[in-house]
Amino acid sequence: MAKNNNSLSSSIKTILSLKPDEESEEKLIAKGVPKNKINNGTAIMQALVEKAVTGEVSAIKEVLSILEKDNQEQKSNISKLYKALSDED
Repeated sequence: MAKNNNSLSSSIKTILSLKPDEESEEKLIAKGVPKNKINNGTAIMQALVEKAVTGEVSAIKEVLSILEKDNQEQKSNISKLYKALSDED
């Protein structure tokens, strides 16, 4: 089973590294993403951020979770954002 999970993980990583469809690529270029950084992974993150910007709480939480996992220096900023979101209730 572990070998199958590794294979699935590898497949997902491969798909995420591929070039996205033309519409997604154009949207990322318009947002200022360098062409050499554009892949399905960045397209997914752009879509997630767009949902977060509209106020979708689950998307906001996911973005914050990703930031926290990827960069421990962001912890203080994440805490401030959580506090700001809590204060709005």
